[in-house]
Amino acid sequence: MKAFFLALFTFFFLTHSSFGDDYLNAWYAFAQGKDSERLLSWMRGEAECILAREPEKRVRCPVELPPFYGRLGLFVTFMLDGKNRGCFGSFYHASPNAEDVMRGYILGALRSDYRSVPLSQSELDGADIVLTIAAQPFPALSLESVDISSYGVMVNSEVVFVPAEIKTHERLRRLCKGTIESVHAFKAITIK
Repeated sequence: MKAFFLALFTFFFLTHSSFGDDYLNAWYAFAQGKDSERLLSWMRGEAECILAREPEKRVRCPVELPPFYGRLGLFVTFMLDGKNRGCFGSFYHASPNAEDVMRGYILGALRSDYRSVPLSQSELDGADIVLTIAAQPFPALSLESVDISSYGVMVNSEVVFVPAEIKTHERLRRLCKGTIESVHAFKAITIK
């Protein structure tokens, strides 16, 4: 019976929720334009400054970013040869300043993701940088019930997997080491 009500809630949430949709729509439009390429280029430059330990070479973000604070999560991921080499972000941010938040998440993805080997300076050129914009998470029945092509997953209310790092449910299950007590999904926009 619990599963039935959770499924009903999930269906209702997916089909009727508008919390953050205007914000997600703004990011969707942003992702389709040239400014998204300029943002990724700036992010790569920030990563280069961090890895080279040259903070004096940092520059201002060249684009105005859509609103996110208080409504959407942001996650920065570095992928190399199809593998996550660092992902960091949050649904709740320390500042409404997008540039400061992004800088912090780039640094976190390069240095603080315990799930992966940190990216070296020599590997950065071959790595893909991915920005995931995420709606707030909602309960899901199971890992397999989530459409991982456009939704991310949060396991046990703490470990987040963005769509860029999960290709199949089987791979996702392997990445989820240990007992899975709860699964949440979140609608995601990916810029890469």
